[in-house]
Amino acid sequence: MDIPIPIQCVPKDDPLSKSIIYTFPESSKSIDKEGNTLLRFPYSENTYWTAFKYMPLDYTSSLDIEIILITNDGYTYTISPLNRRAIDTWHDTTWAIPSIRVREHTGIFLRIHGSFEHLKGFRFNLLGFMDLYPATENYILMSEFDTYQFIFNNCGSIYNVEHPDYIRGIIDSAVKISTF
Repeated sequence: MDIPIPIQCVPKDDPLSKSIIYTFPESSKSIDKEGNTLLRFPYSENTYWTAFKYMPLDYTSSLDIEIILITNDGYTYTISPLNRRAIDTWHDTTWAIPSIRVREHTGIFLRIHGSFEHLKGFRFNLLGFMDLYPATENYILMSEFDTYQFIFNNCGSIYNVEHPDYIRGIIDSAVKISTF
């Protein structure tokens, strides 16, 4: 499998059968307020998204891509910074991002700087693995300094952790996911 990602993000038993490669359909594309293209990460039960790549049909240059998170209260956070990303190369997602069903205006997105027209003929793939972490109600993405960043709840909520003392019960029972 040609997937250059950290070994801790691959299931210990039979990673090939646990892998999922998702191709974003045209219907998953939308435009943000600045005119950039958004691709929403899909729901896939017990899956954790770890990498993405894109392949153009008629394009030889790289694209400026970042991964953003939109919380239930409408705030947008960058979770993988804007970078010029090479074509036909796997790029990591910073965290193994839990796949949960989310509400309409929330979620995780690839934000590609450029419009739909600019991206005609591109195919975007997302790589995930099933069962990397135990199934639970809450997941917390931890910063590289082991501070709490974002909570994913299987009821469809995503929140930034601003005041950990107020949600101590959730934090104590959640599965913690560190950066790569």
